[in-house]
Amino acid sequence: MHDRRRRLLPAIMFLVVLGLLPVRAQTRAHAPAATTTDLLQSLPASDVVLVIEHSRILHEAIPRFFGNNPAPLAKIFAAGEEFKAKTGIDPRSISRVVIGARFINLENIAKGPDKKDFGLVIIAQGDFEAQKLVDFLRSDGKERVREEQSGGQTIYSLDERPKGSTTPKPDVEIPAMTLLDANTIALGDLAQVRATVAVKGGGERLSPELLTLATRNSNALISLAGNVPPGLTSSLAPKGSSGSTEMDATVTKFFEAVAAIRQMSVSLGLTVGGVEASLGARFNSAEQAQSLGDMLLGARQQYNVFIEDKMIRDLVNSMQITAESDEVQLRLEVPQTLIMMMLDDAKKKDAAATATKATTAKPAATTTKHTRRKARRGTRRKKA
Repeated sequence: MHDRRRRLLPAIMFLVVLGLLPVRAQTRAHAPAATTTDLLQSLPASDVVLVIEHSRILHEAIPRFFGNNPAPLAKIFAAGEEFKAKTGIDPRSISRVVIGARFINLENIAKGPDKKDFGLVIIAQGDFEAQKLVDFLRSDGKERVREEQSGGQTIYSLDERPKGSTTPKPDVEIPAMTLLDANTIALGDLAQVRATVAVKGGGERLSPELLTLATRNSNALISLAGNVPPGLTSSLAPKGSSGSTEMDATVTKFFEAVAAIRQMSVSLGLTVGGVEASLGARFNSAEQAQSLGDMLLGARQQYNVFIEDKMIRDLVNSMQITAESDEVQLRLEVPQTLIMMMLDDAKKKDAAATATKATTAKPAATTTKHTRRKARRGTRRKKA
């Protein structure tokens, strides 16, 4: 099977999430936009959920930080245009995306997870005709596309097995999609797409606790909330000794506290002066939360003097660290000036790397031409 067909649905998922350039408002009539809560309630039971406020990123964040430097988005723009030309759907017309992941093999998560250890579904809603994607799949996938009925809806899956193979693949390794309505699509592995369809019929859905965590910051452009698998955080602890008994004891105590985290949440949102980042960690008890909060406050007071850059040191000192009930929360506002400095620095490094690559490539080309000329001259002399 052709490589492009084999990766058809994974490529669609990628483009759905990454259509990141501003577009003009479209006037075509479409279904009323779902709220973040609406889309999250369409997710099946998940252990991790990600919310991307796509439209706000397009019209607020991108112009603000990349308005004068569109180069970093050029490749994504080109991929989006190619996708639009093939399917008739502009990835940039997406208003909001929610992603749900479910842990399947918990014992493998801490060791180094593989795709088969996760169930995944992506729900995207916007000003596009979802049926066009189905038409494209049928025409491009042809005999590779499978259709099944579930809960009154059609689920489309892609058979990626080598031609003639009769060995079945696990549902978690089969890419699939369905239309939740005229302007909403669900993409993922077959098991989770089926579970998404089942939600409408009373199937298990996202827990209220994770839904609340994912929507707690109404100003967020991106929100992440999830359960922490047992053993994951403890596996991150450094191995061996640092040479300092006191340091080793502090690190051990810190990771013991971190190992008790049962849920985490992260959000990023715009403020008047920059970007607000927040991180929350929930524990089984208020005592565990207070213990980690105290450690973080103590570590900042003890080690911030070693931060040489004043801007970074001031930024760390401005971080709010609080312990409330069973949760520790960290809040930080990153000034736009610092973000722009970092982007400019990255742009300069990229330009320098490109220049260096071009400079080192020229002598090699010149030497090759020179060698060829000498070879031709030597041949002429021998003939003479």
